[in-house]
Amino acid sequence: MNFIFESTVCQVVFWLVLALVFAIIEAITLGLTTIWFAGGSVAALISGILGAEFWLQFIIFLCVSIVLLAFTRKIFIKKLGIGNNKTNTMTLIGERGKAMSDINFDGAGRVRVGTQEWSAMPQNDDDVIKAGADVEILEIKGVKVIVREIVK
Repeated sequence: MNFIFESTVCQVVFWLVLALVFAIIEAITLGLTTIWFAGGSVAALISGILGAEFWLQFIIFLCVSIVLLAFTRKIFIKKLGIGNNKTNTMTLIGERGKAMSDINFDGAGRVRVGTQEWSAMPQNDDDVIKAGADVEILEIKGVKVIVREIVK
């Protein structure tokens, strides 16, 4: 009985196709996860070309993939800044604005930041920020900005 991976050509084609599949998945998702398995597939492909048994190729695939994933993923994520993109609203945090009306905990206050107006609440429940005061955006909860008064 012939095992499908007994032929070196079949093994090489298998690892080549697997490397391409992982590379395509990485290109589509940009998650920086499957690329390491493509690297493992290439290592297994090379070992297959050099004549290694299929079980050894598979072990090399697993080892190289896991080592690449464990030791280089964090470095590349940090260098490439993946997942660090701020949303439009997150860029407001730390910005300064002006209270357009009194701001208290009932959330009826309004703040102008640049050309945009936002519903606002004070940082502390018992704070009241008077209209015209300069404020800093601390966080965003739903459609309201949480602010604190900038004391001059």
